[in-house]
Amino acid sequence: MDSLTIELTAALITNYATPNARTKVETVLIDGSSRITIVDLAGVPRSVHRFVIHDATEVGCPPLDAEQSTLIFAAACSLITPCIFFSPLQPQRFIPKLNFGKIPTEIEVTDSPTGKIIGITEKIRITESVSTLLTTRVTFDENRIFEVVKKLLNMRPFDSSQRSVPELNILDALKRYWEAMLSGEPLGCYRSLFTCFEKTINCKSEKKGSDFDIFASGIIGLKIDEIKELREFNNRLKHIIRSKKDFKTLQQGELNLFRLAERLKIAADNVLLTRI
Repeated sequence: MDSLTIELTAALITNYATPNARTKVETVLIDGSSRITIVDLAGVPRSVHRFVIHDATEVGCPPLDAEQSTLIFAAACSLITPCIFFSPLQPQRFIPKLNFGKIPTEIEVTDSPTGKIIGITEKIRITESVSTLLTTRVTFDENRIFEVVKKLLNMRPFDSSQRSVPELNILDALKRYWEAMLSGEPLGCYRSLFTCFEKTINCKSEKKGSDFDIFASGIIGLKIDEIKELREFNNRLKHIIRSKKDFKTLQQGELNLFRLAERLKIAADNVLLTRI
């Protein structure tokens, strides 16, 4: 029996991980029959997790290659963990370094009855660097992982031949979900994730504006105003600003980005799971 070893990083939707804001996820596996082994590893800025699938055919390998099976497995793990994306991405940033010049010594000479007094003042620079580590725990249901893996495999996501239009929309929505998983920055993730959400909602017929909000609310249970807020912020990311109101929408969305992204991921997860 062939096994498949996959290493994935964990990205909190509310913290994309930087050198100064690292993430650590602790995993717990329940209700399993030893089909998977998970080992949590150190990683910077995102924690790394080694998954060993003891029977590679359970994630479609073969006929899928290891990279394709990794995308399937990572998507399954991400779809059942509302606030976390698992992916093979470990974002790295080049950190700027400020080289301080020498501060000149200050010399002050004053006269006194006993002679001259020379005062020397030397200044030093004090810099502080604060690094935070956000820790969270994920409980994985092994049976649930493989249930979602099976649904994804049944979609034949890497084969677009002889498909209906709704199926093609779902396949493209899944690609956008993978884009969001593999995004290294939050705004790019948001755009890809909203496209996934929108295409999944509209897979059979296109709805726009308030019609979209009402229809999506009926499927996933979010309030109409909450979906409207997600949609309008996405519009401001995609299109030019035409008024001060547009700019305010963009500004408010950026200020509340992590709250909106968290809500959007839950919405995209739920609607995609209903369509696959």
